[in-house]
Amino acid sequence: MSTGFTMFEGRVNFYCAPVPRGRCPGSWPTVTTGGYAMIVSNCEVYARDYAGWQWCLKEGTLGGSVPVFDEIILSTSLMDKVISLDQTSGVLVCQSGCVLETLSNMLEEKGLIMPLDLGAKGSCQIGGNVSTNAGGLRLLRYGSLHGTVLGLEVVLADGTVLNALSTLRKDNTGYDMKQLFIGSEGTLGVVTAVSILTPPLPNSTNVAFVGCAGFTEVREVYTKAKTMLGEILSAVEFMDGEVLDIVLTQLPLHSPLSSSHPFYVLVETSGSHDQHDKEKLDGFLEEVMSKGLIEDGTVAPDISKQRAIWAVREMAAEALVRAGVTYTVREHSLY
Repeated sequence: MSTGFTMFEGRVNFYCAPVPRGRCPGSWPTVTTGGYAMIVSNCEVYARDYAGWQWCLKEGTLGGSVPVFDEIILSTSLMDKVISLDQTSGVLVCQSGCVLETLSNMLEEKGLIMPLDLGAKGSCQIGGNVSTNAGGLRLLRYGSLHGTVLGLEVVLADGTVLNALSTLRKDNTGYDMKQLFIGSEGTLGVVTAVSILTPPLPNSTNVAFVGCAGFTEVREVYTKAKTMLGEILSAVEFMDGEVLDIVLTQLPLHSPLSSSHPFYVLVETSGSHDQHDKEKLDGFLEEVMSKGLIEDGTVAPDISKQRAIWAVREMAAEALVRAGVTYTVREHSLY
């Protein structure tokens, strides 16, 4: 069990941008739940001197993970073990420090897929995903983590270990304690292990990228996609023209379309029959084009083109940070 306090003035005091900056003296990593329980309980005993601050990979865009006083960082990076995987039920049990992309790659080899996907999947950890109730790019298809997480192991503020690591999907016994911690952002306890339901890996995936004249058209495209694509619809993402311009300026990426538009919509389908899925997607695109809901569009012919289109959407947050652009909350929502 590693519980050595690491003194340094480094990345824990910074967010992914140069500001804001914290004043944390160091971090305290561990590889076991018992180690976490000991650290947290000691933080409570010496609360007048130290406070605990859970830290995953600091991929947020608001700087909320930066310590502002002299908190001790509780790093989950060393807790990165897969505990079990039931390929029949698709239930994965792992420690909270597992990186999302690492889990996704492992599952794809087994014919499964993570129900959650994020642009920061290469560095974000599953414990942080659960603690923030991350929605991700697959929410439309698989729902939120409130539905896919089956159980949690959590260390409470006094060092007590709450073992609610159920692997049973149809569990209607007693209080559903895990729901309290999903989205609680570490305020109620530190997530140390996760049990999550992983669906089968789709045999067929198609991606379309279209341009729209206004947000009204974007909403109508979304409604048509739900109606016409039905069970194979896996993602609908939109971005405005200003964001796309920043992405293309700040990063070595190319626009999927040759023309510019006020809004763009990415539509992804995932199913079991490639020909059937392509026919449904083609029918959908013909319908929205004939109704004047889109001005231009393209369909990715292969996996490399699909990844190139997704990169434009996934890298938007990084491009905005590089450009020093702040987020503006607008009343624009598809679901």
